[in-house]
Amino acid sequence: MVRISVVVPAHNEEEVLPACLAALRSQSISEFELIVVDSASTDRTGEVARAHGAQVVRVERPGLARARQAGFEAASGEIVATTDADSQPPPDWLARLGAALADPEVGGFKRGEAFYGDDETDIRLAFKLRRVGKVVFLPDLLVTTSMRKLSGPHGLRYLFHHIRNYFRLCWLSYGKV
Repeated sequence: MVRISVVVPAHNEEEVLPACLAALRSQSISEFELIVVDSASTDRTGEVARAHGAQVVRVERPGLARARQAGFEAASGEIVATTDADSQPPPDWLARLGAALADPEVGGFKRGEAFYGDDETDIRLAFKLRRVGKVVFLPDLLVTTSMRKLSGPHGLRYLFHHIRNYFRLCWLSYGKV
């Protein structure tokens, strides 16, 4: 069995993190390393993660890329998966990722989305992984996540950002992955 590590970057996520960690603890694969990267949180994010049995890595400067990198460096698995603190992966998430990545031709994967990620970081990562090996899309492997980014003062900007990315990728075939 391939060793899997899961990295969850988190900045002030004490309210949403328990649902994410419960979903991860409900995986059909029980043997995996769980790392929560506390990205300069000022709330109880680290305590909540420890209470759910996660290894906690603390970084003193916030930032998603910095947090992911710290988690990747702490991970010991042959496969490293990452999810957001406000997401809830389905019970077969790790099993399906592990099966897809067992193919030596595969350099990475990306699940299908209706909306694509902030600043297109996931999209750029998929294009870079193409240089390493085949990138596999798993369109039916859906991960639920909160709608909090759509509320508040930047909600419309966030929504239009994703609509633009969806249009570019799906309708204009802006770079096939």
